[in-house]
Amino acid sequence: MKRRHFLYAICGVASLAAAVFGWRYRHMTEQDAIVSIIKRRLNYLRLDAAGLRRFAATVAAEQSISGAKLRSLAASGPLAALLPLPGASSLVEQISHGADRLVTDYLLSSDFFLMGADVSRVVLYIAQYDPVRACGNPFARRPTDA
Repeated sequence: MKRRHFLYAICGVASLAAAVFGWRYRHMTEQDAIVSIIKRRLNYLRLDAAGLRRFAATVAAEQSISGAKLRSLAASGPLAALLPLPGASSLVEQISHGADRLVTDYLLSSDFFLMGADVSRVVLYIAQYDPVRACGNPFARRPTDA
């Protein structure tokens, strides 16, 4: 009898988690998903909220990452990192790669590296990072005159 109650409890928790995931997936926009992912990954930094929204709007307009992937990544929350499924390591790697790509783009698009990677100041969004644009690389240094 106790095993049956345990299985009922497990099924109840799983169905509740699925319902929460479904609700978050359905009601989250792409911009909300981008903001959620970046805030979760960069929780140790103070981020400018208006700049983060502008970055999210720019990335969502580019549609470089599908909206379904963004919403599922944001709706899963920290569960994707906490519960790596056995045999699904490629799925977990793809999910974390998408989040890493967003975070990298945001940091390169901000003044974080231009100001010496100072974690005590507020990180401001400048413009969308473009590696082709002249002087768009925050690691570029001017050549010294001889």
